[in-house]
Amino acid sequence: MILWRNRRVFLFAVVVFLCCTMIGCSRHDQEPAALRPFLSGKATVAVQSPIHSANGEILRYDISLSRGSARAWVFPDGSVFWCEESTESFELDLSGFSNSSGKHLNESDLRSPFLAAGSGKSALIQPPLARALGGLDGTNYLAADQENGTISKHGGKVTVEFDGACADWWAYLTPSELSDVSWLSQCTVEKFGDANRMTKNGYYYKTPSNYIPSGENSFYLLPAAHISGKLAHSNAHHANQMAVAMLDIQSEHYNQAGFIPTYPASDWLSRDYGVGAGFYDTRFNTDIAYAYWALGKKLRIAEFTDVATRYARFFADHAKKHSFATQNGILAEDYSHPNGNKPTHTSLNHQLAEVLFLLEVGSDSDHELAYKLLAGIEDTAMSWIREDNNLHYAYYPDGTFGGTDYPYLTYNDLFALDRYLGGNEVLRSLMDAKRAWMDECGITEYVK
Repeated sequence: MILWRNRRVFLFAVVVFLCCTMIGCSRHDQEPAALRPFLSGKATVAVQSPIHSANGEILRYDISLSRGSARAWVFPDGSVFWCEESTESFELDLSGFSNSSGKHLNESDLRSPFLAAGSGKSALIQPPLARALGGLDGTNYLAADQENGTISKHGGKVTVEFDGACADWWAYLTPSELSDVSWLSQCTVEKFGDANRMTKNGYYYKTPSNYIPSGENSFYLLPAAHISGKLAHSNAHHANQMAVAMLDIQSEHYNQAGFIPTYPASDWLSRDYGVGAGFYDTRFNTDIAYAYWALGKKLRIAEFTDVATRYARFFADHAKKHSFATQNGILAEDYSHPNGNKPTHTSLNHQLAEVLFLLEVGSDSDHELAYKLLAGIEDTAMSWIREDNNLHYAYYPDGTFGGTDYPYLTYNDLFALDRYLGGNEVLRSLMDAKRAWMDECGITEYVK
């Protein structure tokens, strides 16, 4: 009897061992093959809900690594966007690539993305950017004094090295050769690693000196996510896929009110209008919502177009509560805060972007609001033009116009809206005045 019990215990132990072994193999088999170049040492891969697109499911993963943590997106064509926070230097296994050494897109700037291509594959890798502190939030990101890591390729291995407590970097691997990556340069205001940071927590940008907190190596989560938006508007397939991942991360910063806040405080907005930290910036939010709309329509990603339509509802509420009436329309204020503030100004570039976005989104109520905003511009058009033909920057709560306009941004906004409308006499008059001023000043960067 005792022998039988011992035998049963033994058999039970064998079964448990075999089951555990089979489970372990099953987990290994389920490990996405596309992610294996990144998975060195101990790693745990957690599957998230996919993004549905016209081309199929885009798979999402959260990954815990012995060297840090990461997020990944695997696209139907087999491409991978990987975004990681590392706590130590490491190697990537790119043994399937050719033995070419690879190069930076901008060979004179080692912070620009590094491209290794060959054997029908390509890897685009952002050099690691070290942080002085391990953590980061929307308010502040402190770069290390010596922040620039290095990337070197030796045979089938890519070595990623940096000095600092941790570093942020991303990579885009694709089973096709990226022989022409001009789309990345065209979609980049400033190379990643200069004024821009892409992290698995979101898109960071150099903090203005009049924001609190700020500093020489300080960055903040920028609602507009400039480069992500430019990639979304590109016609390049791989640019759009990178934008899907970047915008997916950025969407997590929408608050319950319906916008992505600017987390630091602005000294001048706080002083002039009582607008505190966590404020709403209409231009930044409209720009990023437009990117979600454009990319969502292009790739038929309802998750993204829904972001844009929800934002349109929030903006409509903002314009209703925070605007100045003109003869036939309104001028929407540029900023507000959920906790309240004094009336703020209206800048022409913000209002133009809002009109174009609402016309693109397409609902009847969106169009109605867009034409009220357009009427606000038309009612006040001649007051925007200064004696030197430049445009005033803003309309202020006291009813005056003033401020220094951007060199060419507002002209580009006028151009885009005029083209969308198929021509508008009032917009053309503003464009002509601004163009005369730009020509006089030798400014040529505007759209043509």
